[in-house]
Amino acid sequence: MFQILEPICDEDGKAIDFRYIHVNKATEEFGGKKRQELEGKTAKELWGFVEDYWLDMLVKVTSTGEPVRCENYVEQFHRWFDIHAWQNRQLKDQVAVLLSDITDRKQAEEVLRQSQKMLTQLIERSPFGSYVVDSQFKIAMMNESSRNGAFANIRPIIGRPFNEVMYIIWHHEVADEIIGHFRHTLNTGEPYYSTQFINPRHDEKHVESYEWQLHRMVLPDGQFGVICYYFDSTKLRQAEDALRESEERFRVAQELSPDGFSILRPIRNAEGRILDFRWVYANPAVERIVGMPLSDLMGHSMIEKIPGHHNSAFQKAYQEAAETGKTCTLEALYEGDGIMSQHWFRVAVVPMGDNIAVLSQDITERKHAVEGLKESEQRMQMALKLGHSFAFEWDIASDRVLRSDSCADILGLTGEEAEHDTGQRYFQRVHGKDRDNFVRMLDELEPTADTYHTEYSLLRGDGTIVILEESGQAFFDAEGKLCRLIGVAVDITDHKRSEEELKRMSDQLAEGQQIAHLGSWEYIAATQTTVWSDETKRMFGLDTAKPSPDYKTLLQKYTHPDDVAELDRSFREAIATHKPFENENRIVRADGTVGWISNKAFPYFDEQGKLVRYVGTTLDITERKTAELALKQLNEELKRSNKELEEFAYIASHDLREPLRAISGFTQLLKEKYKGKLDEKADEYINYTVKGVSRMDALLSCLLEYSRVNTHRQNLAPVSANDCLDAAIDNLSKSILETNAEITHDNLPKVEADGRQLTQLFQNLIHNAIKFCDKKPPKIHIGSRKETKNHLFWVKDNGIGIDKDYHERIFKIFQRLHGQDQYSGQGIGLSICKKIVERHGGKIWLESQVGKGSTFMFTIPSR
Repeated sequence: MFQILEPICDEDGKAIDFRYIHVNKATEEFGGKKRQELEGKTAKELWGFVEDYWLDMLVKVTSTGEPVRCENYVEQFHRWFDIHAWQNRQLKDQVAVLLSDITDRKQAEEVLRQSQKMLTQLIERSPFGSYVVDSQFKIAMMNESSRNGAFANIRPIIGRPFNEVMYIIWHHEVADEIIGHFRHTLNTGEPYYSTQFINPRHDEKHVESYEWQLHRMVLPDGQFGVICYYFDSTKLRQAEDALRESEERFRVAQELSPDGFSILRPIRNAEGRILDFRWVYANPAVERIVGMPLSDLMGHSMIEKIPGHHNSAFQKAYQEAAETGKTCTLEALYEGDGIMSQHWFRVAVVPMGDNIAVLSQDITERKHAVEGLKESEQRMQMALKLGHSFAFEWDIASDRVLRSDSCADILGLTGEEAEHDTGQRYFQRVHGKDRDNFVRMLDELEPTADTYHTEYSLLRGDGTIVILEESGQAFFDAEGKLCRLIGVAVDITDHKRSEEELKRMSDQLAEGQQIAHLGSWEYIAATQTTVWSDETKRMFGLDTAKPSPDYKTLLQKYTHPDDVAELDRSFREAIATHKPFENENRIVRADGTVGWISNKAFPYFDEQGKLVRYVGTTLDITERKTAELALKQLNEELKRSNKELEEFAYIASHDLREPLRAISGFTQLLKEKYKGKLDEKADEYINYTVKGVSRMDALLSCLLEYSRVNTHRQNLAPVSANDCLDAAIDNLSKSILETNAEITHDNLPKVEADGRQLTQLFQNLIHNAIKFCDKKPPKIHIGSRKETKNHLFWVKDNGIGIDKDYHERIFKIFQRLHGQDQYSGQGIGLSICKKIVERHGGKIWLESQVGKGSTFMFTIPSR
């Protein structure tokens, strides 16, 4: 990115911000803003911040005129930049800045440092004696085994000439031979493997036998060196496996080290300016990298053989190292032609007098691997997060814990809190009882059984409790002491709560089954076996701890003999038709008593339609069946009683009227013949008798009408409620005219009813509304509406109203609230209405207030 910036200073001349004067397209793309949005704006206006090192750099360039070159990490963008700033030649108060994103290079350098560190650790931790001789033929590195072994009596040892050391340890003839092998490996790169070597020391009394091997390697300073592994050949058999492992480690270390090595000589013009470079030396790895024989490279210029190198980042690094005498490193993509095209290389350029040494490594695969590793780590983190789990590693000695990112949410911590959360702090948050169990489990771990599994409750950062299931591997040191744990912890809080809820529901189900006498069972077709719940076994009087009886035993021993055939037939029919099974039958309990059960089951079939199993319920219906039988007998008795009562009411109301008419007739004759011939008391008694007989006749007539609701009824059939209402109004036309009554109604529905009785129901309710209107013109409205299971009807009037205390009494037969001198009637009309409504399966009631009218409501079921 290229930018021209102008510092902005305060009154004291201190830079406090800078303004963008010019930016190129790369700056636009990086900042995500158009050039017009950037140019003329300050950094604080655009980004909200400005770092001090930028201001210091700009002031330094403008004040001294000297260019500045540095590398810096920008925290806000999480990127490394190579910054080159110089003074604008035309405008001295402006600074031109060239920024290069070197984040990938910095990361790769870190990988290289780690690989070099790993090499040092491999040498130091090698179980064999090992040491490194550098290009100056001096001891550069040596592990503890060597320092305490063959070289124990030589101090100091690091930096000491190799030849001198060899002559101290070995006889001159042996030392010369060893030194010759070292030089050959250093110069040619060919490894050397010794056979068993007998070493007489200078004292001639102690003889040791060794085997050793030499390998050339590139040291951290970029120079070649030789690493030597040696061991006591008397322990060869024990060391073979460790040697192979060491060789593998060495091979991995070599793969991470630069592969190519070249020595190049600058080609300069008359003014001393570098134009190109010429090969002086190249190792075989260079031949593989450039795809040309070494004979075609030696003595030739780079532009001649690899034109794509000209003006490339590599060429510029070579020139910078040759001109400044400083080591340069870079990682870049080669974009020229040939075998190297689109390959990534890491290059270290080291000045060597007039020449430069170039260490190069093809890191294309590593680049791809790093990207793949990043994606793999992202997938792993996502998998852990989705799985409500986190991975961890606990180094017990240092108490340092490394955890995956997903731990923060599970543990209720911030990212920073999770990063600094030690093993002991974590352990203290484990629930007391669980912590004791955890400690006991760790104490019982042995090196021979290094995996473990445990569950525990832990206090989260927000004060709530999380339940974790932890599985891992334990590692022990050489003394058999636990030193490290690596594993995965899974948040099973919801799972545990579900288990507890499931157990609670299961217990409730078992308790509910026992309370409701409802059991469950399963029939498995393949084995023709059944599995009963405890409650089902209790229904049959069986021991719940014993196995469930099979189907054959159920039929032969625990089913009533009269019901066996029907139970077996219905069950087999359900299997054959693939239908649910439903049956009621008698059972014979273990104690010989008889009961009733109701079975309901649903079948499950495989993909071929073959029955797999039936899952069903068993309900103890013994009490219901006993009650049904008693109810049936009671209903039959009630029907007989009602029939006798209706016959009695009809006879009483019909046959009793004959002698009553005779009494009425003779009483009338007595009144007509002897009126005024007897004293006044006699005339009064005769009048009382005539009225009493007349009232008795009316009561018997009402009783006869009341009994006819059941004796003279029609079958229920669809009828129009409108037609029935019209018929009732016609029957009351005289009363309506005499009282000037106003009757309105809604459009009434069709219902399933006895049309004659529905007409009588409307007629009785409207007649009462007309009669009890207190001398004012009656206003009566008949309405209806459809409800879920019924049709609701109402008859609303503006009459005298009825006190709430009498809302139930008025529906009883012969119950009156007023005397005959106020309102005529026998108190039978509403009783007949109630009997008609109940015969249709409905209900009747009223809403009323004294002086504000009444609304009589009744329902007829919708069928």
